[in-house]
Amino acid sequence: VTELKSEGLRKELKVVVSAADMAKKAAARLQEVGKRAKVPGFRPGHIPLDVLKQRYGKSVEAELTEKVVTECSHKAVEEQKIRLAMQPKIENIAYEEGKDLSFTMTLDVFPEVKDIDFAKISLERATFEVADADVNEGIARIAEYNKMPKKVEAARKAQKGDVAVIDFKGSVDGTYFPGGEGKEYPLELGSNSFIPGFEEQVEGMKPGESRTITVTFPKNYQSTDLAGKEAKFEITLHELRELVTPEADDEFAKRLGMPGIDALKQAVREQIEKDFNALVRDRLKKQLFDVLDEKCDFATPAGMVEMEFNTIWSQAGHGHVHDEHCNHDHSHDEAVEEPDEETKAEYLRLAERRVRLGLFLAETGNRKKINITQDDVREAVLRQARNYPGQERQVIDFYQKNPRYIEELKGPIIEDKVVDFILSEVKYQDKKTTLEALRSEYNDGADGDAPKEKKASGKKASAKSEEKKAAPKKKKAS
Repeated sequence: VTELKSEGLRKELKVVVSAADMAKKAAARLQEVGKRAKVPGFRPGHIPLDVLKQRYGKSVEAELTEKVVTECSHKAVEEQKIRLAMQPKIENIAYEEGKDLSFTMTLDVFPEVKDIDFAKISLERATFEVADADVNEGIARIAEYNKMPKKVEAARKAQKGDVAVIDFKGSVDGTYFPGGEGKEYPLELGSNSFIPGFEEQVEGMKPGESRTITVTFPKNYQSTDLAGKEAKFEITLHELRELVTPEADDEFAKRLGMPGIDALKQAVREQIEKDFNALVRDRLKKQLFDVLDEKCDFATPAGMVEMEFNTIWSQAGHGHVHDEHCNHDHSHDEAVEEPDEETKAEYLRLAERRVRLGLFLAETGNRKKINITQDDVREAVLRQARNYPGQERQVIDFYQKNPRYIEELKGPIIEDKVVDFILSEVKYQDKKTTLEALRSEYNDGADGDAPKEKKASGKKASAKSEEKKAAPKKKKAS
């Protein structure tokens, strides 16, 4: 092993395996092959080496080259006592029978990460109280979401927002089609749950009235027999119902599965506290990352920064930016939008920050022996499943059948555990605030880790924060 270059955290090594060693390895491998090979005129295990070389030499050479490069690259790292920050880049592999095998390695070394006294860090922590008015507002939203249909007694025409109880029967070219019929179906007008144009033509009808309407199925309709075709529907309107917001009382609470209105109010209060405590934690995490970014002054591995930069640029919708040091797994022929210098500098700053913070959190986790448990993984899978109501079982099955995706969940888990550990060590200055102020700050995008949006080659470019990176979309709280 020869060191060709050493600049900062990047090293280049040349590894050479002598021709004599390669010949011994090749002969040993051919002997193994010979034990199972079937060659006419010879018994397995008694085939001459020159015959084996003639028949299997090329395939053994390719197999051996790959195996030796893998083994010797690991051995070189161990012998040089290098702590890798990422997988090395192996190039210039050269081997011919009778000659030395050689290859080069480009390595990014893990930097020296100094410990920080977290007790000396002071963060501003928002405190709040959930007022009765906040609870009442939450219950009002729930009631609005759970409107109840009530029969319209007055003689009037159907209008948008009504629930029209109808019979319908559809035909195409005079032939009724399967699935095109319904009896006393409660159709909410304006919900866009039927074919475009259907609900609009029901508007204006009166209870007891019948009419025939004409609509056209969308070209991408799920049934290819109906896609793009004109259809006629015979409709009879039986009854109109208005959607009425229910009164927030014990009866309403019981319909939602609660013992009474007091229990519902308590549940809403706890949910509000939970939601806004999550916002407070996000705010603390952002402050913490800003402080750690100032205190962590170690160099960052160039390869990791390059990969992170490409990730940010890709997330902004511009494809990949090619770099000579980056391992590519995509075509170089695809159109790539290059960033302007100002945008590139800002994204590089963000990429370096992310890498530095990621390395610091990883090293802190190692030093403090913060590990991931099976319960942590199980809870993470359940959180993912809860993001898809009605499909929870399918999501859980997906992760059970695809363990590599479970590995992707572990990064955010360990980061959260390390952040929680640090937040348990720092000091706080409590500052009272209101839910409205917290909500406003969150909605305004208090994401100090994202560069301001600016035009980059004609497109908007924005980067995500560490906190939101790779995070699934969350459902809105009720």
